[in-house]
Amino acid sequence: RTAMRFAWILAAVSATSALRACEESHDNVEIELRIFSGTRNPTVSLGHEEWLQVCALLRECNTTAKTPCRVLGYTGFQAMSPSGSETLYGCQTAELFLVSKFEDQMNKEMMIHVIGDILERTEDCNEFASTPHVRSSSDCEDVPILGPDTPVPEYSPKSDDRGCFITEQSHNNCYNYANDIVTNTFAQPGRGAGEKWKANTCKEVRAAAERDG
Repeated sequence: RTAMRFAWILAAVSATSALRACEESHDNVEIELRIFSGTRNPTVSLGHEEWLQVCALLRECNTTAKTPCRVLGYTGFQAMSPSGSETLYGCQTAELFLVSKFEDQMNKEMMIHVIGDILERTEDCNEFASTPHVRSSSDCEDVPILGPDTPVPEYSPKSDDRGCFITEQSHNNCYNYANDIVTNTFAQPGRGAGEKWKANTCKEVRAAAERDG
């Protein structure tokens, strides 16, 4: 009985502590969709009633916020209120509800990526883990680090560019890897040439990448 009672208390604490903002009344809560790297994430403002719906869904999930396995791409939502800034990730129904509020700010590919992660995510982070073949983190501080200038680059993130795409994953993104250059700055198309892309469209990003050379 004691063990069962402890488990019940733990579950109750988990449900109510998912977000501190649910314990207080707020007229508006700003929600950030965490998806981009190196550029501003989309945000929406939820009114009192909408936020109450989110909190109800979180309580039904009966779970605390999980930590995303991935570093890049969709990593959940950030709820910002007078209570503070808190992460919302791991409650499928709450996340799907919030995704619907961003429909006018996401294209088809973004929507597929986010919803796919929510519905099909794994609890096992091992698929994202790897052991880099680098001697020390200082090997990755002398940037930029350029990969070999070969016609067809080899996919080998553990060894390519001293393995820095692994050890410095939180500071480099897909644009870094596509160019095979470690900068530790979350490189953005066009920024190196002095004019970063303005709209997140294929035409704008391609033109910006071409400016980089």
